[in-house]
Amino acid sequence: MAVVQLGERPERFREGQGFEPPQLHNMSYYLYILQSKKNGRFYIGQTKDIQDRLQRHNVGHSKSTKPHRPWELVYSEEYSTRSEAVKREYKLKSKKSRKYIEYLIEKQDTDDS
Repeated sequence: MAVVQLGERPERFREGQGFEPPQLHNMSYYLYILQSKKNGRFYIGQTKDIQDRLQRHNVGHSKSTKPHRPWELVYSEEYSTRSEAVKREYKLKSKKSRKYIEYLIEKQDTDDS
């Protein structure tokens, strides 16, 4: 057995010796708002992958959104943790305000200009 000095990595953990430092994944979570092209209805949700989630809504994988297809993404916010996205989703849903949702969408459109 080799002796390792304090502060030194053992031989098997030196770079190029099979040791790979853990990769930090920059995982983002999103709050999203969809609008039905069929009847103008809004749907609020959260996900890691907005495009995949939109596709799943549009092919009918979600019982609550299936009758209102097709959907389009009209608003999103990015968060670093799922917990933050879920809290924001809950906050928006608890408002039960179409006017507030329309305000967010309009504000986003003016911010992008």
